[in-house]
Amino acid sequence: MTVAYVSTITPPRYEIRPEITDWLVWPASESHLRTKLRAWLFRRACRWQAAALPASESERLVALWNLGILDSEPEARFDRLTEVACTTFDVPAALVSLVDAERQWFKSHPGLDLVESHRDMSFCAHAILDDGVFVVTDALRDDRFADNPAVAGDPRVRFYAGVPLAASGGHRVGTLCIMDHRPRLLNEPQLERLRELGRMVEAELEATAPGDDQ
Repeated sequence: MTVAYVSTITPPRYEIRPEITDWLVWPASESHLRTKLRAWLFRRACRWQAAALPASESERLVALWNLGILDSEPEARFDRLTEVACTTFDVPAALVSLVDAERQWFKSHPGLDLVESHRDMSFCAHAILDDGVFVVTDALRDDRFADNPAVAGDPRVRFYAGVPLAASGGHRVGTLCIMDHRPRLLNEPQLERLRELGRMVEAELEATAPGDDQ
């Protein structure tokens, strides 16, 4: 029997009793809910986990909104950096992704037709939980992502690497990330190059904030 825990916040693991077999944070996307229900119906594990919320989520969102960049038009200065990332790492897609309250929105997205997706589908929502580069070498073998529609369907993400982007107060508001359709590994020089490109994107975000020179 499946016993599910449904909550409006990400529950700490220690609060989930042993008899609870899975949990869902509400609100969730229809796709995530369908995937969970299908797994529960067939009594199998759902291999798709939405990211936990950062401890300072409300302050993080204020820092993001204060940038004044959400839903703005494409800009060459961001596109140049994602195109450099695609070329440097020989990947089909790179994003400047900003993690909003219930969505991730892409300021720059060469190689990907989408301009946003639900937050519970977001690899980047996981990446902003830590300062380091978040790497998924093979999403099909990862219990957090294997059933994620971005992995199981288009754009068929197998590899992901994202460096968090910090705004005022050090709040991580999004990522510069790269994706591929095949499993990959990055060595330390490549990780450092991704961090360097991330710092360049951070500088452009800082220049975007209202009151700063453009």
